[in-house]
Order: sequence, then C-alpha cells, then structure tokens
Amino acid sequence: MEIVWVIIAVIGLPALLIIGAGTSAILGMGSPKADIVPIEPGPASPEVVRTRHVNDWAVREGFEWVGMYETRFPRSMRSVIGAWQSPDGTFLVFYMVNDKVYQELVSSFENANDLGLTTSNSPDSMTFPMPRTWLIQSFPKTDLDQLLARHETSMQLVESVTRVAPNVPDEPLERLILEAVKKQTEHIRSFPLWPLMILWWFCTKSLRTGKPVTEQRVRDASQHSTMP
Repeated sequence: MEIVWVIIAVIGLPALLIIGAGTSAILGMGSPKADIVPIEPGPASPEVVRTRHVNDWAVREGFEWVGMYETRFPRSMRSVIGAWQSPDGTFLVFYMVNDKVYQELVSSFENANDLGLTTSNSPDSMTFPMPRTWLIQSFPKTDLDQLLARHETSMQLVESVTRVAPNVPDEPLERLILEAVKKQTEHIRSFPLWPLMILWWFCTKSLRTGKPVTEQRVRDASQHSTMP
C-alpha cells in the first residue's frame, strides 16, 4: 500500500506543479495589472549583448529596430522582448526568459486584424491554445533563416486562401502584444475546467510541434475572423 502512495505522489506532484504554474501564468497574463513597458538598457547590458546576432540578421534581411520591452505580469517571471519590423509589417520578436531565448515572426492581415500568423522556434509556444483566428506553428531548433522561410511559405498560403495582404500595424507594439495576450487568456479561460486542461495541453504540445499550418486550418481561421 505504501508503494501505491509513493507512485501516486511521484506522478501527482509533478502534475500539480504543472497545473499550478500554468494557472498562475494565465491569471497573471490576464490580470488588469499586466503591462509591457519600453526599456532602454545600456549597450553592455546582457539584454543588448544577447540580441546583437539577431540584430545583425534582422538588418541584413531588411527589418528595422522597433524597441526593447519588459513584461510585467503578476505571478509570472520577468521577460525581456526585443523587436524589429519588416516593410510588410511582420515583426521579428526575440524573447528572453531567464536563461531561455527564442524568436518568433508575427504577421497580421489587412481588413482582418484578428487574423494572424505566428512562426516560432520555441516548443513552449504550442502549450496553450490560441483563438481560432490566430494561426501558430512551431519549429524548435530552427535558425532565423529557416524560421523566415517557414513563415513566408505559410504567409503565401494564407494570402492565396484568403486573398488578403499583410497588414502594417499602426499601434505601438506593446499595445498589440497586450491585446493578443488578453485575447489568448480569455480564450483559454473559456474552456470548462481550464486549470485541469493545462496538464493535457502540456503533455500533448509535442503533437502540435513541427507541423506547418494547413489549408484547412487557414480556411477555418478566416471563417471565424472579421473579414468582409
């Protein structure tokens, strides 16, 4: 009997930790106090040093520097964001969370501001579900050249299916990120017993990783967007 309780403890404790950490993160990101603020670290700061190679690549590919930001989400770890933007409106976003770093390419579309595409090289980006109008794909361990190629391929798919062009947002990036975070947390919390669902999402995220968005997924997203 003691062995049974040991097994339950070994299995149950990690599960409770995952549920607890996930619930805390979602509540923090969805809090009215959640904020993202611009920062200007010095040229020798760890944040700037860690983004130099990304900046070199971004400039070479025609992206322009937007700024650096710090997330301030209650109950969540501090993260730093560096961002660049291409002429077609696509953002290159560099995230630093403790010792983890990863990049994402993020695009939205004209006349359908709730229709968007994110291409990430972080497996964690596939943990929580996104609103149905937002397409997301993750390819861990891909470099920036590969990430851009993946993103452009999926952008072409979205444009061919929906007949809409990329959008150049005119709002500040920090506001765009906060709006996206709010929409995602509202979507997550719309699931019945969503804290318990966190364990399922965490355990199955690998099944959603490494898979490009499909034509059917694009059609589904466009049908739920506010496209005319």
